[in-house]
Amino acid sequence: MYKEGPPIPIERGGGKLEVTRSLEEAGFPVPKSRYLYYPDLGRPNLIEAALRDLPKPLIVRGSHQNDMHGYIDVLPTVRDVTTAEELKDAIRLIKQTASSEALRIHAADWDQPFTSEVHVLLQEQSKSNIAGSILRHPHVLDRIDMQYVDRKEYRESNWKPSYTLARYADGQGLWQTNADWGITKDQISDAMGIYQEVEGSGIIDSDWVYQMEIGLNPFLIYQLRPFKRREPAKRFPIPQSYKTTDPIITSNLVFGITPEEGLALNFVSMDSVSLYHGYELPEPDPYGLILVGRMHESLPARVQYRNLKAYVTLGYEHNYLEHGEYRFLKRADIAMVNYYAFNLSETRRSYHQPENFKPFERARIWSNGDDASILPE
Repeated sequence: MYKEGPPIPIERGGGKLEVTRSLEEAGFPVPKSRYLYYPDLGRPNLIEAALRDLPKPLIVRGSHQNDMHGYIDVLPTVRDVTTAEELKDAIRLIKQTASSEALRIHAADWDQPFTSEVHVLLQEQSKSNIAGSILRHPHVLDRIDMQYVDRKEYRESNWKPSYTLARYADGQGLWQTNADWGITKDQISDAMGIYQEVEGSGIIDSDWVYQMEIGLNPFLIYQLRPFKRREPAKRFPIPQSYKTTDPIITSNLVFGITPEEGLALNFVSMDSVSLYHGYELPEPDPYGLILVGRMHESLPARVQYRNLKAYVTLGYEHNYLEHGEYRFLKRADIAMVNYYAFNLSETRRSYHQPENFKPFERARIWSNGDDASILPE
């Protein structure tokens, strides 16, 4: 059904556009699409023809050479476009954003070249409310996670329903389910199979694991981006302090591998609201960030991550591939998800406020790719 293809030419039309085009040419299911390269954006007749070709409403997405690794949720995506005037406004917004000072700051922070040259992907807007992501773990390589949710309910609900998690490990499906959202086991199995077909298609770099964003009803691939390099988990033991009164942070969903002796860092702790409202992360020394609560949305492009080495998030295992968390997980060398922080000597065992984490202002983190812990120095 699917055929092998050449590597994705990111430099030609950016990540979103060229990924979609390569997937379509290889026979994978993607939304009906039209591809507008930067020179095309000055040709009204071509834009109008693309608009006529696609069923309405459209979704209009900016595509840039930096968006495989750095430009994550920084270029606008405009939904529900039906008219030529709305399409013109969407393209204008994408071009203005690509040339903005915030994007210049973002590119420098991610050590990427800045250019305002941007491309536009026009797509039929998927009718599937059920959407999510698939990712092979970069260290536990026989494990693939798939997370999905009813996005309409997620957008409209004040309580932000948790995602459903389906995990394939050793060829078996392991379930942690909050709601099935009407998705069957066969649909999950088919989606996992297509993900593995993409891995073997030749269009992506086999040295990396990729995050795939999908719709499930019907199944369509929306996005494909490299996450981390493949590196099998190590076997060295992770230090624990259960027999002392020292506080500890632990997690068994981790990305990145430290030296066996661990990595000493200065850690800062804060809640997500502080980050959203302009708290500046440390500079210039390497640091770790312990987040209290979870990120529901990606931070503004102007926020600089600087020399972030470790990211520790309470974000739930079910939700870790969502946009607010993903950019941090991608950027940090070491990441711990769904952590548990506690001190056995205290009646109140777990830590929930930024001030609880003062003992970790100077601490050492260990990760073997499967488990991780942090202990005060």
